[in-house]
Amino acid sequence: MQKYKQLSIEEREAIQIGIWQKKSIRQIAKELKRCPSSIAREINKNRDSLERIRYNPRIAHEKAIINRSHRGRRLRLKSDLLRQYVKDHLRLGWSPEQIAATAPEKISRVAIYQYIYSQVYRKGWGHISQG
Repeated sequence: MQKYKQLSIEEREAIQIGIWQKKSIRQIAKELKRCPSSIAREINKNRDSLERIRYNPRIAHEKAIINRSHRGRRLRLKSDLLRQYVKDHLRLGWSPEQIAATAPEKISRVAIYQYIYSQVYRKGWGHISQG
């Protein structure tokens, strides 16, 4: 089985041409030597805001590049207010369980532990960074 490879801009342009020529997803997939479900996903996730099939390969490719740059990076505590709350209360000696129970936004203790772990091991200094 072939290892998964991202669609190229040329493949995305071929999808657009196939749509213009009213080809089926299976026909487009066969021409590109791709799985039909991959082509269907590509078309569906790049529809216009009115859910019409107005596929634009350039915009789809730009979105893919942006999404690719974010993969694997999840912000543990999403808001600045929540991050600051957690940092302040950790410095006061509170446990993640206590912080989660009193936080101004809903957060799990596991998310706090993951945040601590990512800060300690990403920076390598063994403490929560000031930033």
